[in-house]
Amino acid sequence: MPEEKPEEILGGVMRIRMVSVLVFTAFMAAGCGDLFDVENPGSLTTDQLDSPDLYSVLAVTPEGEVCAAYDNLVMANALQSDDVAFIGSFTFTELHMWGYMEGFNSTQESAFNSMATSRWVAEDVVKRLTASDPNNVLLMNGVYWGAIARVGLADHFVGVPIDGGAAQTPQAILEGTLALFDQVAAGTADANLKAAALGSKARILRSLYFERGKLAADFTAAQAAAEAALAAKSDFIFSCHYASPGSENDLNTYHKNILNVVLDPRNVAIMDPVSGLADPRINVGAAEVAAPPPHTGMVHRFYKYPGLDADLPVSRWQEAQLIIAEAKLIAGDLAGAVAAINLVRAGAGLSAFASTDATAIDTQMKYERRLEFMVEGRRLQDHRYYSIVPWQWDDATRALGTNRRWPISQSEIAGNDNVSG
Repeated sequence: MPEEKPEEILGGVMRIRMVSVLVFTAFMAAGCGDLFDVENPGSLTTDQLDSPDLYSVLAVTPEGEVCAAYDNLVMANALQSDDVAFIGSFTFTELHMWGYMEGFNSTQESAFNSMATSRWVAEDVVKRLTASDPNNVLLMNGVYWGAIARVGLADHFVGVPIDGGAAQTPQAILEGTLALFDQVAAGTADANLKAAALGSKARILRSLYFERGKLAADFTAAQAAAEAALAAKSDFIFSCHYASPGSENDLNTYHKNILNVVLDPRNVAIMDPVSGLADPRINVGAAEVAAPPPHTGMVHRFYKYPGLDADLPVSRWQEAQLIIAEAKLIAGDLAGAVAAINLVRAGAGLSAFASTDATAIDTQMKYERRLEFMVEGRRLQDHRYYSIVPWQWDDATRALGTNRRWPISQSEIAGNDNVSG
């Protein structure tokens, strides 16, 4: 392997990984063959990455890299929330499920390292494209995925070091993504990507409402961004796309295996409070085995992600509508909140909800968020923001509350002089 240059090592997690991984991702996503000539394409140097012939191929790398890490993060989110359960005996996974966020945990370590690495790769590709191919139509796509990697880190970890620097607070990282999503919205001709960027901006402004002490202006801004997203494309959905060979959607393990990581048995037949019937957004198979203690009920296969090539939504119109509903509820526009909730329910084939009671509307809005985004990487944040303690957390973690995040990885701490732990 060629000697690494100093700029290739940027903190505890070696962001460059092996350049061969980056190139392989690009080739598999682009479906390309011999587009450039190097002596050893499995081990490229930084100089060889500057080849103009390579940029059109590398442009697809941010999505491939971030999505390869994103499903891992969503899995970890679901395991510590009340979405899914672990039925097994692996200590670190059990501790994670029980709510532990202090000290080393391999589940959290893996999530940090994979997402931090993908963030660096995505942003490095964007820098190279900006310098050498600024008109590449996929440039804004790369900016978007780099921003999503930052959001994933800020949503879950107590601090986020960038390129070997000191750890930044989650709030600072989230604030910094707003300009990135604005850049994408202004710089793309793709209506779906523009809407997704504005929808992601709305999501971050909603988070900042809670992070910055519930300033009304933050939710007003979130509502405006959500409305702009829907104006750009009313039915937008932007997803991680998986294909084999290449990155695979590992979330389909919820139906592939009947034990280990499964849909929480308590969730297999959640009743819609409006119709009184089982909510169709939970697509499960027949009961197969009894869940062992402390779980209760029967284990079912969960078909939200039915294959290794199943798309994983990252930003979609239903989230924008529920952000609007929450904003209207906070502002006292109860009829407007109900109308937005019912647009989401109609999209799922559900009957309309009706109420003029603010508490009932709030309960329904939270229900819609839970069912609509189950195993999409949102629930752990809602536990934090709504102070909802997952049932499976033990007494020690319950006592610490929900307003916590996972530690920075030991790999980062060991290799980054600006981070201690």
